[in-house]
Amino acid sequence: MGQSLLKTLGPERLAGAVVSESNPHRHQDVGALLGASKPWGVTLTSSVTDALTGASVAIDFSSVALTAQVLEACVAKRVPLVLATTGLSAELNAKVEWASQSIALLRAANTSLGVAVLAKAVALVARALPESFQIDISEAHHQHKKDAPSGTALYLGETAAAARGIPTPAPVTRSDGVRDKTGIGYSSVRAGDIVGEHTVFFAGPHERLELTHRATNRDVFASGAVHAAEWLRAQPAGLYSMSDVLGLSI
Repeated sequence: MGQSLLKTLGPERLAGAVVSESNPHRHQDVGALLGASKPWGVTLTSSVTDALTGASVAIDFSSVALTAQVLEACVAKRVPLVLATTGLSAELNAKVEWASQSIALLRAANTSLGVAVLAKAVALVARALPESFQIDISEAHHQHKKDAPSGTALYLGETAAAARGIPTPAPVTRSDGVRDKTGIGYSSVRAGDIVGEHTVFFAGPHERLELTHRATNRDVFASGAVHAAEWLRAQPAGLYSMSDVLGLSI
């Protein structure tokens, strides 16, 4: 995702780029990392604060291990942040709320514009159909993805639950056994190089509605994040979502 994001931005819009201290490309020019014909003039650093120098907005696709540091640095530098890291703990979510009091902060389980519209459709269907239509979410990703269900699947489940007016259920992954009549079910596949697929099933008596989004290239997440960042940097302090970027209310 990092390299996809760098390529989407290009040297004209890139102020800084962060890698881990153990990354072999640390201290190299970004252009060398990407195999460009000439330097980009931006050096890869492990310092979030240094990378934010001169930046008008930040985008984070890293890991929860870095989230607190990113939030603190963005608040200190007064730089808006698109936070696309998932799997945040309650403590980190509280820190997100804290940071959003000082900067414009967009939290996204998925930066695809299509997924933002899918969430709107899921909310509409969950609200419109009676509870006799059970909700299940299936997701598939590449074999190296660690978390399951995916952050996007959980986000879609939370969206459906809120629209239906039921408590957000704890994620229960079902692969076999009898389906109970309550809650929201999840199933996950980890295989090959699947970029990302999500289907929300609304299964009722004698009919079924399926809403599906498939990503075929990671560039869709990078372009969506950049689109969100362009929008976010003009916003006042507060907590935003991809739905806000597209003017959708869920």
